[in-house]
Amino acid sequence: MDIENATIDHIEQQLLRGEAVIAQVRAAQMVLLREVDRRQTPGADGCRSLVEWVAGRLDIGPDTASTLVTATRRCETLPSVEAALAAGAVTWDRATAAARLAEPDQHHNVLDDVAAFDVAGIRRQVARRQARPRQCRVEIEAVEHRRVGPGEQVALVKLDRQRRAVVAAEG
Repeated sequence: MDIENATIDHIEQQLLRGEAVIAQVRAAQMVLLREVDRRQTPGADGCRSLVEWVAGRLDIGPDTASTLVTATRRCETLPSVEAALAAGAVTWDRATAAARLAEPDQHHNVLDDVAAFDVAGIRRQVARRQARPRQCRVEIEAVEHRRVGPGEQVALVKLDRQRRAVVAAEG
């Protein structure tokens, strides 16, 4: 490709093709990692976890290894995400973000739910979901450690039970 004479559109298309290849390679790695995990190879090689094994064997950072292993495990129950990744129809970042947002028992395509969001928007949705239970836990701990009078205690116990139900439902 003559880069100096290429149009921006052509350059952008080449970049997008590269992202599709990355997605396809990551999807293939996920299949292989499931087999490595099934065979319990990391433990046999003296590693504490699949993440540690992946980081060492693939010469990638622990964050990248963690993302790859997490996506491998999450996408096992999200065939639509894995299929789109294998086809190069979604980027690696979109697939991993969508997989983090998906509920384990979802029977629809989570990618349809996030189609209107960019990757940063999906990640914000994930962060919001993770922040709610954490905030409830902090409030529960505050209720548990607060000294109150006899009249206030009944109201706090009811509030505590409601918050615990919210944490159990969301967590």
